[in-house]
Order: sequence, then C-alpha cells, then structure tokens
Amino acid sequence: MLTTIWRRLKPLLLMVSPTLVQYVVSYRFYQRCKVRFGSFQKKIRPILFGNGTPLVLSGPFQGLPYLDEIGFCGPIFPKWLGSYECELHDFWHGVLSKSPATIIDIGSAEGYYAVLLAAKLPRTEVHSFDFDPLAIRAQRRLAILNQVTNLIMRKFCDHRILGELLSASPGRSLIICDIEGAETELIDPTACPELLLADLLVELHESSGKILEDVIRVMEDRFSTTHTTQFIPIRPRNPSLYASCAAALSMEDLSRALDEVRGISRGWLALTKRA
Repeated sequence: MLTTIWRRLKPLLLMVSPTLVQYVVSYRFYQRCKVRFGSFQKKIRPILFGNGTPLVLSGPFQGLPYLDEIGFCGPIFPKWLGSYECELHDFWHGVLSKSPATIIDIGSAEGYYAVLLAAKLPRTEVHSFDFDPLAIRAQRRLAILNQVTNLIMRKFCDHRILGELLSASPGRSLIICDIEGAETELIDPTACPELLLADLLVELHESSGKILEDVIRVMEDRFSTTHTTQFIPIRPRNPSLYASCAAALSMEDLSRALDEVRGISRGWLALTKRA
C-alpha cells in the first residue's frame, strides 16, 4: 500500500522538492539494508572486533578505522574484511605507489575509496561527489574517524567541474567513477576534453538496454588514441584467502560476510594514459 502511494507521489515530489525525494529514497534503501544485513552484522561485529573500533582487516587499506553502523550502500562486512572489490587490489597498490596529485571519486557513497585514499595519501587532494544525503553524512563521519584533512566533498559533478579539476593538475589525476549506469554520459571526452589527461577507473553497469560489451566498446573507442585499457571482471570470492584475518568466523559466516550483493555492476574498465 505505502509502496503504491510512494510511486504515485514520487513524480510530483520530484518537481516540488527533489532533495526530499532523495532523502526518502536513501532512507528506504537504508531500511532495506538494516532488515537484510542488520542481524548478521550485529552477530559478527563483536567476533571480529570485540569492544574495539572496526578496522579494515586486509588489503590495500588494512589497519584503517571504518564505520561501525549499518551500511548505507550495501553490506558493510566486505569493507571490514578488506575484501571489498578485491579485484581492484592490485590497481589500488599501483595508485598508492604513484601518489597522484588529484583523485576525483564520482559516486563516492560513504567514502570507502575517497576517505581511505585520502588517509593513505595525505598529500593528494581528494574530491568526492555523491548526492545521497545519508551516504554523505556517513562519509563525513568516516573522514573524522580517519582524521583526513585533504578531502573535499560535494554533491554534483558535471563536465565543467571535471574540466576545472583536471586542468589544475594535468597528467597527474585519477578519476574513479561509479554512477550506476550513467558512466557513458559523464565520461565523454567530447564534452570534457580534459578527461584525456587523466587515468580513470570506471565501474561498468548494464542498464536501460545497454549490454556490457556495448559499454566497453563505447568507452574504449573514446580513449583509444590516448589510453591503454584493461577490463577487470568480477570474480567469485575465495573464503580461504580471508580465513587468517577473520579466523574467529565460521566458514559459513565468512562466506556470507564476503558477499557484496553486486546488483547491476559488471566489472571495471581501467584506462591508463599513455606516456
């Protein structure tokens, strides 16, 4: 009943107050996460951390403190374990060794990458963009927890803003993009030529009739003369790789904790500017 009423009211509310609609959408998703993941999170949290602050237990961000609350953008357990998007661990180790001047995280959610990269790279200027109001609040809490001072948070990103940021540090910027299927609209060097100056990591999605192969082809064609490209597919999780950092969990609980509930994500495209 309430869902039907919401569907009917949403188009009208979008015209009157899009901010209110975003709050409602965000809160509804948070409540679904709470129902789906809350009891399991309550179970494993003391097993992993006792009375202490949750820390990332493995991977490139190992040892950094993390949020102790229901995830706003899906389950929080893979981020605690450090297994979150483990396909990208080699990529992040490379970023940490390069220390780019500027990192731009578009669709930053609660800040797993934006905040933790800022913590690991204190001399890098990190810009995060997300319009989910609850995720933004969580990102602020995570930034305080990690005592980062080099993070600039904003809601909306467009071609003009991208151009300004990339022009300030040409050739020394990294863009992280995870915008749920709108990547082909924003990551377009025809509209923003400065994109050709940066390295990029773009999460790919199938939506609105777009199949993965078409999205990859479009992105590769746009950067074919300036960048090398690497498609990074999603792969199954291997619980045995995390048994040492979560030894107190049963294999059944560890397997569940590794599940990221990927949704429409289909992998990533890493685009590296040629020398």
